[in-house]
Amino acid sequence: MGDVVHHAAFPPLTARVGSVRRYVRTCAARFGVTHRFPMDDVALVVSEMFANATTHADNAGSDVTVAIGLSGPLLRLEVHDLDPRPCVPAAASGTDDSGRGMLLIAALSQRWGMIARHRGKIVFAEIAPHTEF
Repeated sequence: MGDVVHHAAFPPLTARVGSVRRYVRTCAARFGVTHRFPMDDVALVVSEMFANATTHADNAGSDVTVAIGLSGPLLRLEVHDLDPRPCVPAAASGTDDSGRGMLLIAALSQRWGMIARHRGKIVFAEIAPHTEF
């Protein structure tokens, strides 16, 4: 990630998704880049990443860390959890209520992936600026 990075820890509760979205929007405003990036897409991507970490990862009750920063021209989002298992996109049917999070992340990001760590993993997504920038 670039030079300017903000990170915060949140309890591993899906009810905290709104707090995570507000945090990321506030950080982007502090960077002065809200006009450069599709902030609704940014909010949706970080919501899906955090929801996946709280729903599918075994965090053993530990907080999930959310980070946001600039990576060259891209806005980079990261979610750090303690579960070493990789993210696997689900094969949701048309009537399923869930299972599309990773597909949304892939569709809205220029690049996304996972980095294994000694304890857990980092799931990241990089969002491109609006085309006029």
